[in-house]
Amino acid sequence: MSRLTIPSIAADRLRLVRSSWLPLLAITLLGFALRVLWLDRQSLWYDELFTVWASRLPLSALLDAVAADSQTPYLPYVILHWWPGIAGGEFALRLYAVFPGTLAIVATWRLARVFMGSGQANLAALLMATSPFLISRSQEVRGYTWFLLFGVLASYFFMRLGEGSRAAKVGYLVTLSLTLLSHYYGVFLLIGHGITWLGWRRVYRMRLWPIAAGLAMALLLWWSGLVVASAGFSVPARPSLPPTVGVGRPTSQWSSVVQEATALLQQAPSSVPVVGLLKGTATQPTPTPPATETLGAEKAAQWKRLSGRTVFEVASQMSLGGEFGLGIATRPPWWNALAAIYLATVVVAGFMARGFGGFWPLVTWILVPGVATYIIDRMTAMGFEARYLSMLAPFVIVLTCLGLAGRRERLAVAALLLTLQGIGLYTYYRSPYDARDDWRSLVATLQTEQQPGDGLFAFPAHHFAMASAVYSPDLPEGGGWVWPDGQLLLLPQGTRWRGYGMRLAAVPGGEARTRLLDLACSYDRLWVVTYTSRVDGDSTKVLQQLDGAMNPVESFAFQGPKGLRLWLYNGCHTTGGSPDDSQPVAVGRAP
Repeated sequence: MSRLTIPSIAADRLRLVRSSWLPLLAITLLGFALRVLWLDRQSLWYDELFTVWASRLPLSALLDAVAADSQTPYLPYVILHWWPGIAGGEFALRLYAVFPGTLAIVATWRLARVFMGSGQANLAALLMATSPFLISRSQEVRGYTWFLLFGVLASYFFMRLGEGSRAAKVGYLVTLSLTLLSHYYGVFLLIGHGITWLGWRRVYRMRLWPIAAGLAMALLLWWSGLVVASAGFSVPARPSLPPTVGVGRPTSQWSSVVQEATALLQQAPSSVPVVGLLKGTATQPTPTPPATETLGAEKAAQWKRLSGRTVFEVASQMSLGGEFGLGIATRPPWWNALAAIYLATVVVAGFMARGFGGFWPLVTWILVPGVATYIIDRMTAMGFEARYLSMLAPFVIVLTCLGLAGRRERLAVAALLLTLQGIGLYTYYRSPYDARDDWRSLVATLQTEQQPGDGLFAFPAHHFAMASAVYSPDLPEGGGWVWPDGQLLLLPQGTRWRGYGMRLAAVPGGEARTRLLDLACSYDRLWVVTYTSRVDGDSTKVLQQLDGAMNPVESFAFQGPKGLRLWLYNGCHTTGGSPDDSQPVAVGRAP
């Protein structure tokens, strides 16, 4: 009898493993294949360029560079610093984001199994694996997929804290800490967990949650203090108001913090009530950059779109992808219609989950970070960006699948969502709307075409500085904009710009344009890089004056949503001044 029972038990266990893990394995492999498909087909874009440049520095310099940027903690950069492919090309570099993006599929399946059966959990994993938005996050050298993975794991261990498992306690403390150290917006997930802990009967007995949350926050506060101590915000990565005199670090940490806070305040729109009161312009409308004849209404509208994306636009990017487009205005009408159908389906399915036990925790984890991110991004110059909400996508997907559990229509709804995501994948891989700025081709063109005696100006210069530092360290020196605030920064001949956080002196835009034109005429040929992520009038005036003073030869346009172009000028009509009289007053050097 025992001989017959043991094999039958083993067969039952084998069938259980196959029914539970084989579908997940297949889904995970599909997600990995979609994430490595055409992984290096596009150039690194600006945020990726900075991440690679900073991560290739020695650790001490890396910490200073990231502290100067002051937008994200160090953890993603430290992980990339030790990544085996850090010295490779786009494919090896982007694998850094592919692996956590793929593991997030499995983590989401585990979280879904807390609330629902294996069938609905498999659907959640499949939606994660085929999400155009999450695939695009996995195909860029940034820390968002690490933030995504750690956030989902922290939420999973949070739900298991009530079991009293030591593994759950340790797992929650570790993954929550890693979440906070991956992105500052992880604090909002922590707040969501706290609200769940207070208001949901199933988990209110988790007495250790405040201790774990306190330890994780203490680690983040220590790290934030290290940012101030290591750099003191004294090397603003993208200074809004560069100092008018002097080069070097401020004399005190407090003055440097005040300088950084002032710079951020200057970037924030005055139409926000609190910001308006601080700036003394609460009743004044937000200033709009001037639209010259060259820029035109289209470029002015582009600036407005970049600084104020709508909730529908961000939500549609999270459903069908397309974050690298210029906005929903550039999309065909059918794309927006499909995104609306997708979002409506998700909302209805999520509403149908209100009778299930996991409804309120998932809704809390979606609403608290989502609303907080919206408010903060509306108050700053960064704008409301879909990538800041990447960690919410798994919770939305799990809530959607929870609402479909046990319903006859679930197969039809699942097929609809997967079909829409398939259309989004096609547009992501094939559509020009999702093309990233092709800095790789621009640098390759300069490498091929440059000649001795050539000069180069870049507007804004810090974008080109990152591209040249990553793709080629041997390009000509450059000078140009750091931020569109009317300050033009120049570099003299023979000075190479190879840093991101730099202390620079500046002169008013009008005087700088004159000196730049004088300096331009000292070159045999002049290359000019323009990039319209920040639309401003002074750089357009420079181009207009160059057109009048120099002999335009040709221009090169490169794919991407922000008008990346390369211009070549060959000599001046007049000398315009001697090189000795045209030495710029601003000098910047890499740390």
